[in-house]
Amino acid sequence: MASLSKAITFFHPVGISTRTWIAGTKLMIRIKLADEGTSPFIDTLRKLVDQKIIRAVSVGFLPTAEPNYLRDPKTERITGYEFVGQELLENSLVTVPANP
Repeated sequence: MASLSKAITFFHPVGISTRTWIAGTKLMIRIKLADEGTSPFIDTLRKLVDQKIIRAVSVGFLPTAEPNYLRDPKTERITGYEFVGQELLENSLVTVPANP
């Protein structure tokens, strides 16, 4: 299992994860944002999350094992990677995730 980081960022720290777990093939996270009134930036971010304008999370990780190569069955060309071991470094609130 991956090492599970608690940091939540949006350009800089904005909260923590209260629970991080793996459900099947999905990484799940429960987020606690900094309290309302912490800063104008946090207040704006909380409003954007509440309005579902910001509604995705992206992760930064360090591979800890050689990935499996995904290949096109017709050409054998590498089309992607399956990361089978990783250390979670950070979670970020984003408007568009890198790999939805």
